[in-house]
Amino acid sequence: MKLPEGLSFDHVPELELLWAELSEMRLVLGSLPFLVCAVDGEGLFSFWNAECERVTGYTAGDVVRSPGAADLLFPDPLQKARMCELWREAGRGFRNVEVELATKAGAVRTVSWSTLAAAGPTEDRDVWAVGVDRTDARRNEQVLTLVAEVNARLLAREPLQKIHAYVCRTVAEVFRFGLVCIGQRQPDGTVRMSGLAGPHAPEAVAHEIRWDRPSPHGGITGAAIRTGLVQRAEARNGDAFGGTWRNRSAGHRIGASIALPLVDGGTAVGALTVHAPNANAFDTRTVDLLLRLTQQISLSFDHAAGLTEIRLQSLALDAVHHSVVITAPDGTIEWVNPAFTEMTGFSREEAVGKTPRIQSSGRHERAFFEELWRTILSGRTWEGETTNCRKDGSVYVEDQTITPVRDENGEVAHFVSVKRDITQRKRYEEAIVHLSRHDPLTDLPNRRVVEEDLVRLLARAERGLPSALLLVDLDNFKEVNDRSGHGSGDSLLRAFARLFLDAVRPGDLVGRIGGDEFVILLEGAGAEEARAVADRVRDRAAALATPEGYDGPAVGASIGVALVAGHAQPADVLATADAALYDAKSEGKGRVSVRTRPAPPRSGSWKA
Repeated sequence: MKLPEGLSFDHVPELELLWAELSEMRLVLGSLPFLVCAVDGEGLFSFWNAECERVTGYTAGDVVRSPGAADLLFPDPLQKARMCELWREAGRGFRNVEVELATKAGAVRTVSWSTLAAAGPTEDRDVWAVGVDRTDARRNEQVLTLVAEVNARLLAREPLQKIHAYVCRTVAEVFRFGLVCIGQRQPDGTVRMSGLAGPHAPEAVAHEIRWDRPSPHGGITGAAIRTGLVQRAEARNGDAFGGTWRNRSAGHRIGASIALPLVDGGTAVGALTVHAPNANAFDTRTVDLLLRLTQQISLSFDHAAGLTEIRLQSLALDAVHHSVVITAPDGTIEWVNPAFTEMTGFSREEAVGKTPRIQSSGRHERAFFEELWRTILSGRTWEGETTNCRKDGSVYVEDQTITPVRDENGEVAHFVSVKRDITQRKRYEEAIVHLSRHDPLTDLPNRRVVEEDLVRLLARAERGLPSALLLVDLDNFKEVNDRSGHGSGDSLLRAFARLFLDAVRPGDLVGRIGGDEFVILLEGAGAEEARAVADRVRDRAAALATPEGYDGPAVGASIGVALVAGHAQPADVLATADAALYDAKSEGKGRVSVRTRPAPPRSGSWKA
């Protein structure tokens, strides 16, 4: 055995140890969650780890020592030249470059490569590089930019056709799709294309597409609009989308397609349809980004109503112009737009140099902001609602998106916050919820709320807490409507509602469940206390003044009392109270009757 010059057999143990260490290092590098590769002095790959295989689809056997590997990975001469320059410059220290490479499946991935600095020339030694797959992050950034640009074009009142063409063109470029189109639902059942882009766009001339019914040429676009659901198709089902195009070669170049409905006001008004050359092009992350896009594109259909309508609504549009704030990584405000000043009352001079804490309302827990900062410092976008203060101290709610902006080294350099005032919308939502749970005439809780509270009282009754329900019916109320009109009747109902609220404890529930029927829930009240409350309510009702000019019989109240204990369902309690009320009416009205047990079935009614 001949050893290299300068080495003797005394060095063999050291060499064996060094080789073992190198082998162990290669095993570690091979399992890292980053792309790790090496190129030897001849420009051939000498190392290709598992993450490289996962991202590219090419195994180490395909790449290592293969003279054509670089051409497979970098078919674009410009990208190959950038990568070769990275290898050549490695001897001069740390180098970083972002390069697009082609996968075995034909997709394009964006990888940020960094060389490991090597001292001295690299002609006779391996050059190592570590890469991070930034495809998804880059696409996410590009989609956010696209959404912002669509917003700007909408506010600039750009024609819908131009906006959709821009969207299709950008989506085709960002995702490397062969064909992207936007179809608009038409009243006559057809679909009109308002955007078309991609390498296959010139030869893609569509047949008539219908959304109102399945048709040979409707494809997934028509189905997405008709059903309001995402539609998919693959090459083996080529007729599902290939038949859409008059030029069959357009369909033959498609490996997979997806159509995402564009929804406005709960109705599918169009679809974003994307055709890709690869069957596996639509992974979960890609679909999520496309869904985010469709939400923004859907807003553009409001723009299609015409410039006249937009001008009429200009005041409303002014109210929802987005406020933009740019901060340093530590949260210091560096720039705000005029909409921020309009929304908050703080001028640019008052805001710059401060932090968003100048708007603190004290309404959020510390954990809320800890989660927010944890999200954006990790490089992810945060979206949510915050309650802030204006300069004058008034509190408002804003919908906010905070997006990290990275520098050329990949470090977070700024945060961009886009906000809009949604206080009025929140009030509308609260008003809608209130109306769904309250009687519009008296503003008392309605039957739905009464039954929900009854469920709670029943649960407590099982644990021994007594409670009671009072079912109140107004005597001779129909006479008021007949003699004095429904306006007087409504005023009297409101007066009775106030009377009932004043006659019970602050925590007791008073609800209206019918025309002249009211319910009072007495939590923690036994039979004697319930009877006492019922007598008080009846007496006050008898003393209530009737409308001026009314000459009919006196209006009062009959009350049926049911004790909650012993009942299984809210309906059972109401039935017992109804039976007790029937007893009170039968005794001559203006009476109180108490039932302690569930009511048996009965025929007839106390209603006149």
